[in-house]
Amino acid sequence: MTDKFKAGIEAWQTAMDQQQFKVALKAAINAFLQAEVDGDDLESRAALGRVHLATSELIFGQLSNSRPVQSCSFCGQSGSDVRLGAGPDVFICADCVGIFYEEVGLRPDKLKPT
Repeated sequence: MTDKFKAGIEAWQTAMDQQQFKVALKAAINAFLQAEVDGDDLESRAALGRVHLATSELIFGQLSNSRPVQSCSFCGQSGSDVRLGAGPDVFICADCVGIFYEEVGLRPDKLKPT
């Protein structure tokens, strides 16, 4: 992980914690562009996941203050510090997305048919 990419991800997290979702989106896009320059596909995908999370907050996050508390379907984390990407009745946190990409990136043989 390059220092520029790491700084972008840290800026994203700070902005998300402060609910500055436009700033977070910009930081995630910059991290994605840096990963592309570095030629790192794993970091590119991780940054795109963060783009998705910031965009989701901009689009859906403030529509309703009465949303039920959601938790990650994989690790059970919940609360305001957990940013979730959602599918139909299934949620996954950024940490679990990161673990998924780590696993896929470290074991590309799992992607190939045997």
